[in-house]
Amino acid sequence: MLGISFSGGGIRSAAFCLGAYQALSRQGLFQRARFLSAVSGGSYIAGALTVAQGKSDAEALRGEAAPWSRGSPEEWYLRTNLSYLAPGLSGRLWLVVNFVYGLLLNLLPLVAGSYLAGRVVGLVYGATIPGIGTPDGRLADSSAWGGAAAACLFMAAVVLVGVRRFFDRNRFSAIPGEQWLRRGATALAASSGVVVILTVCLPLLVHVLGLALAGDPFRVGRADDLTLRLLVSVMMVLGVALLGVGAVLLMRLGRARALQGVLAFLSGWGVLAVPFMVAAEGEARTGWNSSVDPWVILAALSTLAVCGFFIHNRRYSMHLYYRERLSSAFVLRRTSSAAGVRVAPVPYDDQVRLSDVGREIEAKRRAGLPFPELVVCAAVAAREGDVPNKSWAASFTFDAERSGCVDLGPLMETAEMERTHTRGGSDLTLPSMMAISGAAISPTMGRFTLPALRLLMALANLRLGVWIPNPFRRADVSCPPSGDHSRVRRIGKALAAGWREPGGLYVLKEGLGLAGTRGRFIHVSDGGHWENLGLVELIRRRCTHMIVVDASAGGRSPLQDIARAAALARSDLGAEVRLNPEATLPSAESGMAEVPVAVGSVTYPDGSMGVIYYARCVLWDGVPMDLAIFREKDRQFPQHPTVNQLFSGEQFDAYRALGWEVASALAEHAHIPLDQFDAGAGEGEEAESILVM
Repeated sequence: MLGISFSGGGIRSAAFCLGAYQALSRQGLFQRARFLSAVSGGSYIAGALTVAQGKSDAEALRGEAAPWSRGSPEEWYLRTNLSYLAPGLSGRLWLVVNFVYGLLLNLLPLVAGSYLAGRVVGLVYGATIPGIGTPDGRLADSSAWGGAAAACLFMAAVVLVGVRRFFDRNRFSAIPGEQWLRRGATALAASSGVVVILTVCLPLLVHVLGLALAGDPFRVGRADDLTLRLLVSVMMVLGVALLGVGAVLLMRLGRARALQGVLAFLSGWGVLAVPFMVAAEGEARTGWNSSVDPWVILAALSTLAVCGFFIHNRRYSMHLYYRERLSSAFVLRRTSSAAGVRVAPVPYDDQVRLSDVGREIEAKRRAGLPFPELVVCAAVAAREGDVPNKSWAASFTFDAERSGCVDLGPLMETAEMERTHTRGGSDLTLPSMMAISGAAISPTMGRFTLPALRLLMALANLRLGVWIPNPFRRADVSCPPSGDHSRVRRIGKALAAGWREPGGLYVLKEGLGLAGTRGRFIHVSDGGHWENLGLVELIRRRCTHMIVVDASAGGRSPLQDIARAAALARSDLGAEVRLNPEATLPSAESGMAEVPVAVGSVTYPDGSMGVIYYARCVLWDGVPMDLAIFREKDRQFPQHPTVNQLFSGEQFDAYRALGWEVASALAEHAHIPLDQFDAGAGEGEEAESILVM
């Protein structure tokens, strides 16, 4: 059973994998594959191939040039639409407006909630700490009482630990109430920290801010209090923004990791601290204003209610923009007419569902048009206890039959998952799955998660992943209101469903690293956050022969993705991968590798064997002259960073041609036994899709 995997790598991978597909198809290998596993950029072209096969006319598929073949109309269309993410000036403005729209809606409930909390805390401080924010303020007494209360709470936690240890005479058996003692000690210790923050740290900050405002720091003279506080707020916001920019720049440069973490931490929390501190200082210093404060608090509460019921995270996530742009460039179908074969994008409003496309492909497979089963690889954010420590993600796959994470729960029928009622336009269509698989930017990025940057990214709406109903808790997924009830009851059900949708609290879950697999919704993102080649999913499906098309950019560790796949196959599936890809590494002198391919093996737990054919995006001795010369012009070729998603036509052509040459070299050197695979394997006993291990 033959499987093919297309790795992640953005548009670089899409171009390289397109060339590899064209060569493998010409050799007859692609048609004999049972599975096509794809990650991130590889899923762009794998999804495009699947849509073209499922949505195109059978007669158009039988033409001399198959969809996405060398020189095909699909290839030409993509070459002329490489700036699909932001085409032209209008496209760039559309991108900016979408980002600002998402940023504002993302921050609205969080800022409103922080401001409301600040006013409430300020009222308490004003009533309990005389003169706070003025030179006559008496913070010593409140700080002393707060510190004493915190110390008492912490000592109570210590006492509970002492009780636990004193009565623990038999270390091999638990004492009665041990669990409650442990929980109580933990709660008391955490409460002591909260008390210190509320009674010592925050009052001091509010007091200092009040003194600064009273001192007229901007020398504006007779400006009223509102104007002065507005100026201070603007300066604080600018300071927070500069801290965030500094953190991002240091991250891009790869320098001062400790400093970038500190700057990101201050910037992320500063976004919430500014409205809180401004509101707390004003309320503590001026006290309750019966003519203004009720209306301000009502407005904040109304904002939170509107956001909770109607403004959901999936309505403004950049996932929607990303999905739309990918669909415009890759989701194409062809039709045949008297004028010949025509290619056009599938209308974005059409629901291109993977389960439907799978059934259409199966019908064409029986009619003699073979095509592999698509497996779109993504990652689900997970917490410690569900996955190994600091991995923060697990595999999550979509195929035409079943989808989910086999390690965390039973798989769900894809058709059922696609029918799940959601709000905000994040229905699980095939373009959505492609965008999820390529959602490299996200606060939760599996093993690539940067805890210091996580909150800043979440608040800035820097996410391409999306929250979807949790398939591990099927009873919780929302359903459309039934028409059998009264209008009032339908409205109530609709409001309840809206309240359960992911909103501001889910943004905080991302930012604080609390996104997991046990809530009502789960967060899914780039498959490369778990494994970037798609090889593990082929091993999970017990393929006997696997062609791995690796277009990843390894940076300082160019073989880290294949090493990661081998490690996961061993730890998660009990399969041993034996592969030596050192010959595919470019030399330091010439930048050329010996060969672009390597052959290895996998041994399954039952002792059966499989063969791995590894093809890497690299230049080697004997590569066509034009590609070697292109590298002299573009020194980043063939390892352009994944963040570069705006290729020129020349760059795209170079990567496509390199993919063709590497796949051709694979067929030449690896001697893949073509006669062992039946074209259109998908019928009978071998066609049963069984996930193992």
